[in-house]
Amino acid sequence: MNNYSKNKLTVALLTIEDGINRDKGGPTRVIYNLLRENKKRDGQLKIVCIFSKQIVDQYLEREEREVEKLTFIRKYLKKYVRKFSFTSSIIDINRFLLSCVRFVLTFWKYCRENKIDIVNAHDAFSGFFYLLFFKRKVKAPLILTIHSKGSWVKREFLAPSLIKKLFFFLEKFSLLNADIITFPSMGAVEYFIEDIPSTKKIAHKIKIIHNGIDVQEFHFGGEENIIDILKKVGTKKIILSVTPLVIEKGVDILVRAFVGLKDEIKEKVYLVIVGTGPEYQNIKKILSNDSSKNFMIIDKLKHEQIISLMKASTIFVLPHRVSIFDYVLLEAMLCRLPVITTPVGGNLEIFTDKNSAVFVQKENIEELRKAIEYLLENEEARREIADIAYNLVTKKFTIEKMFDAYQDLYKAVWNKVKAN
Repeated sequence: MNNYSKNKLTVALLTIEDGINRDKGGPTRVIYNLLRENKKRDGQLKIVCIFSKQIVDQYLEREEREVEKLTFIRKYLKKYVRKFSFTSSIIDINRFLLSCVRFVLTFWKYCRENKIDIVNAHDAFSGFFYLLFFKRKVKAPLILTIHSKGSWVKREFLAPSLIKKLFFFLEKFSLLNADIITFPSMGAVEYFIEDIPSTKKIAHKIKIIHNGIDVQEFHFGGEENIIDILKKVGTKKIILSVTPLVIEKGVDILVRAFVGLKDEIKEKVYLVIVGTGPEYQNIKKILSNDSSKNFMIIDKLKHEQIISLMKASTIFVLPHRVSIFDYVLLEAMLCRLPVITTPVGGNLEIFTDKNSAVFVQKENIEELRKAIEYLLENEEARREIADIAYNLVTKKFTIEKMFDAYQDLYKAVWNKVKAN
């Protein structure tokens, strides 16, 4: 472990995710950015990140150091823990449960020998395990950060009834017993607490901390990262969408609008969708009716490749049905890529200047088609929207501002503990 001065606040960032990863969204992306910014500020906080498979206490440029590989845990679980056969639409329950057990063992191993002042759990489940197994020993207040699109029960509607009831209890327990609850947007709050009764009991504990982006990401890569994609696209303008293929994102609305574009426009454009998920087959079926074949669906790209693709694209489209606070929108704004989206949830908190994006009503295919055609044919409008959005994201949604907000919260909670 690094040597820290005794007067530094020790903050443990928890999540049942496997490990730190810049390429993901949600908990791992925020944790990565907090760790990185803390290093940039010469370690103003002592931050330790506890995952299901690793403990990380410092940021390195390309790869974070594992303090100790917990291979003995994985071997034990593989040998003795029963495997469950059922799965849900997104989460492999067996893998999820193993991650939970690994997380408990990993946290137990760390807190036996280390002092923690503040615990910031970045999902309801790691918060639950902290409250159940460690709060009495560690005695640190719990800040619970919710990144997800609604509760697990809402998202995993195909999960068995017994599992849904169990997970609902875990999430509710975490919310009711956390000292502070943070969300990335008010849209996230409204969508999540629909599922949790007695929301009046937690309203006073809720705080909004917007996600932040590294403005240097714009320099991550060039066209050499996406040569194969650009060869297929040729000289056509790219309509880009990067998102998990789930119903909330509205990508099916995008592809229906694309299929309906005027022929003289469609022959000059190429639709590129990056993502995978339950809606993949539905989207593929809709696109099968398009005779132009000017489209591709890519399962996954590295973060640098996505930035490169954004810089090579003409417009970005994400017609949400539900929006929490998508990092990918911040990335598009940073790359001066004009955005078409819907005025729902977190989008209203990102595009606070009405001229920073083109809003269309959700599920309105015809309005989306017209908006796409308008931007494709109007370079000046694209440039004006992109400039306004770029100025907005670089002033309001940076890692620095996000770190400041979390650090202020940690200090406020700690001062309250000392006062009591």
